Amino acid sequence: MRKQLLTVLFALLVLSGQAQLNNSYLYNPIRPADSLTNEIHLNFYNFNYVRNYEYSNNFHDGYTLYGTQLEPQLVYYAHPNLAITAGAYLIPK
Repeated sequence: MRKQLLTVLFALLVLSGQAQLNNSYLYNPIRPADSLTNEIHLNFYNFNYVRNYEYSNNFHDGYTLYGTQLEPQLVYYAHPNLAITAGAYLIPK
């Protein structure tokens, strides 16, 4: 009986665990609307980050990385349920 209870508890623990982080901030969703039909818009998405490695040890020197990702897009709302996009994904160096 005790073995079965531990097996059930372990199964519930495994099923309730999540291994993936919430990365929804990395996406830039475009949602068409009725009021935007036959319009062209400029959409500019910018993602900046700092990765701090200010520790030092025997195999790695401390340093800090700064970065920017740019996504300019032209969006044409052709229909209330359709948006056509054209753009670029830029990483400045």
